[in-house]
Amino acid sequence: MDSEHRHELKTNELADWVAHVPDFLRRNWAQIIGAALIIIGLLVVPIFKRARHNAALTRQAETTQLIQKISQEKGLAVRNQSTGILEAQSQLLVVASSLESAAGKAGNPYSAALALIKRGEALRADLHYQAGSVERSTVQAQISQATKAYEQAIEKAAGNNMLTGMARMGLGLCAEELGNLDEAGRIYHEIVSNADFDGTIFPAQAQLRLEAMDDSREKFVFVDAPEPETPAVEIEIPIETGDETAGEIIGPLPPQSAGGETDEAETTPQDTGTSESAPETAPSAEATSDKSRAAQAAESESD
Repeated sequence: MDSEHRHELKTNELADWVAHVPDFLRRNWAQIIGAALIIIGLLVVPIFKRARHNAALTRQAETTQLIQKISQEKGLAVRNQSTGILEAQSQLLVVASSLESAAGKAGNPYSAALALIKRGEALRADLHYQAGSVERSTVQAQISQATKAYEQAIEKAAGNNMLTGMARMGLGLCAEELGNLDEAGRIYHEIVSNADFDGTIFPAQAQLRLEAMDDSREKFVFVDAPEPETPAVEIEIPIETGDETAGEIIGPLPPQSAGGETDEAETTPQDTGTSESAPETAPSAEATSDKSRAAQAAESESD
């Protein structure tokens, strides 16, 4: 068989196969489409899963950054107040709004609950870290938003005692912010008595808040402060000791008696403030009179 004949046979086979393709597609179109879908699925599904996982990780990272920014904004507000920068505006309200959006986009209900809890914390913190006074209407508006966020968090955190405890503690703090101490006490008592919170820190925290509220209910009477006493003026007089100084203070000694005899008895020093001590006994009056009579007798004998 020469080459031309072989080429002719191959050409006829190809032409015959092409001629039968439409008929083959009409008879097996379902199987062909199913196989194509399977192949496409095997290629696309992993890519879709990977993209979805990456998007979830991105959302979680953004939520984590927002949660960390709450602490950063608190520290920045404290530093601004300590350095006198009172006009600096806090970004806590911006963070609270972003956390609300993050909660709506979260694919996990627990992640959404945590974002809502932190939103309530940011709303409350903004009131505490403002430099000036806050109007009552502003307090009520932000505390109302925080309360709503905590209530939504409780619904999403069903079955998670940690998140539920955090949200219920937030509700108690909101009630305290508005001055509703009875409502706050009821919430704290429920936390303390709820066995679901055993082994968590929330019963201890609630008990501390109850004790603090008891102290805040006490009435204190402040009296006027006493006037400060006038301090006594102390005058220091230097006192020097020694014979020369004592002589300057005492002055010259008195002259001796007329007979030129020196009295053997010690003279009593005057109270001059010197360091010399006074004699224990002074000469008696009888001894003085005896000496006077002896002197008169001596004068009569000499005459």
